[in-house]
Amino acid sequence: MKRLFTLIIFIGTLGAQQTAPPTPIESWRQTHFGTLENSRRSADTADPDQDGLDNLLEYAIGSDPNQANDQALLTPDPKSPSFSFTFQKASSATDINFMIQESSDLESWTPALGNQTLLLNNGRTQRLQFSRPTGSDHRLYFRTKVIRPLILEPFWMEEIYGSSDTTASLETLASHPTYQDILTRQKITLLGGPTLGQLTPTTATVWFRTARPASVTISVGNKTFGPILTSFETDLTGTISLTGLRPFAQHQYQIFVDGQIASPLPSELTFTTPPPAGARQKFSVAFGACSRFVPELEGIWEVIAQQNPLAYLTLGDNLYIDRPEHQNIQRVHYYRRQFHPSYRVMTASTGIYSIWDDHDFGNNDQAGGAGILQTWKLHNFNVFAENWNNPSYPGGGAYPGCFYDFTLGDVHFIMTDGRFYREKGQTMLGPEQQNWVLQTLASSKSKFKVLCSGTLWTEHADNGLDSWAGHRQDRDEIFALIRDAKIPGVFLLSGDRHRHEMFQINFDVGYPLYEFETAKVTGYHSHPSNPFALFSYTKGNFFGMLDFDFSVQDPTVTYRCVTESGKSPQHLTFQTSLAKLTPSR
Repeated sequence: MKRLFTLIIFIGTLGAQQTAPPTPIESWRQTHFGTLENSRRSADTADPDQDGLDNLLEYAIGSDPNQANDQALLTPDPKSPSFSFTFQKASSATDINFMIQESSDLESWTPALGNQTLLLNNGRTQRLQFSRPTGSDHRLYFRTKVIRPLILEPFWMEEIYGSSDTTASLETLASHPTYQDILTRQKITLLGGPTLGQLTPTTATVWFRTARPASVTISVGNKTFGPILTSFETDLTGTISLTGLRPFAQHQYQIFVDGQIASPLPSELTFTTPPPAGARQKFSVAFGACSRFVPELEGIWEVIAQQNPLAYLTLGDNLYIDRPEHQNIQRVHYYRRQFHPSYRVMTASTGIYSIWDDHDFGNNDQAGGAGILQTWKLHNFNVFAENWNNPSYPGGGAYPGCFYDFTLGDVHFIMTDGRFYREKGQTMLGPEQQNWVLQTLASSKSKFKVLCSGTLWTEHADNGLDSWAGHRQDRDEIFALIRDAKIPGVFLLSGDRHRHEMFQINFDVGYPLYEFETAKVTGYHSHPSNPFALFSYTKGNFFGMLDFDFSVQDPTVTYRCVTESGKSPQHLTFQTSLAKLTPSR
């Protein structure tokens, strides 16, 4: 049996006293390394004995991290008629979740459907047997997964999420002695970020959230940018603009909080600036939607980072909040995702661009309605804007909303807000945003134009009640502009439905008009394939990739589905060159 294991790594557990006592894993570090700290040789991700098992896994199975261990994690029973094997757990490792997962293809992993029996408990370690009937499955793969709960999450959940004050924020914890003690002892200075955004060939902006009010600076080479002072007025968030960068080049940077390197962060921070328009370069952009916070699935963010995209477009249902009148609950959902180490690996190296959909805007399928008289809409938008590093919103104070545009090389992205002003059966975007989309599209000079939506564009969008299919007048006005103005190079992105699909839109703009939809980055639930899709994929978790190639005379874009294991079960080096996306004359 192949030995497989995956780790998701968090920081510590919660102490219950005024001065938090050592957690079980801290006591384990003290025993084996003489320190409580999660750093250097004693870090969760370190492997001092170089046996392929990092410290967190050594802790989970009760082995010595300083002596090489060749013991199999899962030992099969070849005589058993079922899938059966034994494994070891440390009795004292009470601050982790030790799980067994199964897969039939090494791509999609789910909790193993079997029974565990305790065979031995000597007080230090437990020996357990796992058995699973074979059923119709003749080949299955198994792996262990170790998850350590967020050290700060209990405070956020009890003091902010559970607060009767619907506007509660991190300021609520400013005088909490145990919370502040953990921040000090664990040397946590950054709760969120760095998150890259607003990329141009020579500039970038970095978003962050500090643990306390602080002074933040960023160094790139021999240049220092900032300082920016964070405060509770913006829930300890801030942004710093980096200027004078080289186009389409990799840049190393570091972020400092009150003069010290921010913690916890990946050891090396790098990002790449986009090429200028007209450059004959290749680059990629990732996108996805429907990203409920599921700790055991959060590792997919590192898989996205490994694809080296210039940017990641998160197209709604970025978190499942569904509490439109509780900004306190909204904030806690952001805190949990932003503090996750796998998510930070991606946001530190990839430009992030976000719009919302129903589950992070309001309730399921909710339409905001005309105007801004409903105060909850504006309050929610302020929380949204506070937690993302988007370019400026052209609506400003007159007609706010998370719609905006930006360019990467010769690709123009137009991000739409289909929730704030939607009136069911009447308008998707509202008149002001609709006019802005039309004007922005008509004036675009980029070779590719990408219209992005949180919900499906196709007229075959399931029942059509929560998509552009229920607002055909707005949609068809945009498509008619593409046809009448003979605008080349347009295609569509969307989210919402938990699958990966491609559609051809039934509206003649002079060339095939394609929609790429990917929406199951995290979460277990899948929607059935749409029978009108040109192709569909629903297994496991995945995201979309767009690979642009401007190095050839007739630039192209390739659309790919990428799974949580990094494989690409569907891709199309889509003959979507400019020749194919040019209106007939």
